Amino acid sequence: MVTETDSLNRNLDRFRLPNQAGTKCHFSHFRPVLLAVIFVATLALSSCVDLGEITQLASSSQAVGNSFKQIADEALNSCKTANTFIPAGQPALDCDTYAKTEPSLIKVNDALFDYISSLGKLAGANTAKKDALSKISDDLKQADKNISQENLDRASKAGGLADVVTDVILSGYQQHKVAEIIRQQNDSVQAVAKFLAEYAADKCEKALAEEKLLQGNYFQNQLDKYSAQEPLAAYLLRAHAADSATSIDTKIQAVEKYKQAVATVAGAHQKLFDQRNKWDTQQLVKDLGPEIQQLGDAAASMIKAFK
Repeated sequence: MVTETDSLNRNLDRFRLPNQAGTKCHFSHFRPVLLAVIFVATLALSSCVDLGEITQLASSSQAVGNSFKQIADEALNSCKTANTFIPAGQPALDCDTYAKTEPSLIKVNDALFDYISSLGKLAGANTAKKDALSKISDDLKQADKNISQENLDRASKAGGLADVVTDVILSGYQQHKVAEIIRQQNDSVQAVAKFLAEYAADKCEKALAEEKLLQGNYFQNQLDKYSAQEPLAAYLLRAHAADSATSIDTKIQAVEKYKQAVATVAGAHQKLFDQRNKWDTQQLVKDLGPEIQQLGDAAASMIKAFK
């Protein structure tokens, strides 16, 4: 039986010059070194880092991404509710902006979380959404004439992330390609995450805060007018006002959780970017484990608040 060592020896013999016995001794001396180098190189090429933590990160992030629509819906509903508490004669809040921007905000959110999902090679990611993002900047500008150019530029980065989702799923990239994608897309991930946290989520928080303020003022005015004549009704109204305020506070806290979750996703992507040329299974567990837990907690808070 011909061994791998015998085969290597025959290949080395080809390089010996005729009638030079010393050459044979020279190569024989270095054969163990060459064999060791070949063994190490083969091991390095065949080794594969367990990317299970990236898959888990992608899975945990999906519940957060899927809950964003409820946040966007709540912004519009909250604005409409707030208008019911505005005193007669005062102008109503402009709720059209929430209705018009919501579709675009959902597309940007989906682009980020579908991109993260694609890194984990999760099944069922939607590869057709990139077309819906081709005019995202125009859509947002038409919906909100006061939106800044900086936020428009950030949102437009979502189109590139959507393209990557398609490429990852259709081409079946391996570890080295995933690392290259992370290198290419890190700036876009950071920009889109800032847009979602500083523009999209802030709009919802603003709507909830306005609802809480106007509702609280309305209830207090009613108590000032009628609490002396109707003590039982006043008691019930105070209880209702307290419950309403608590409900709104819970939703605001959930929006904050979303903002933190987006920052967590961006931070995890940054860690993957920083370590992309030296991924190690244990290091991935150490780096991404806390983020996975944070995303799970955020998703639970969001689902509870907007159920």
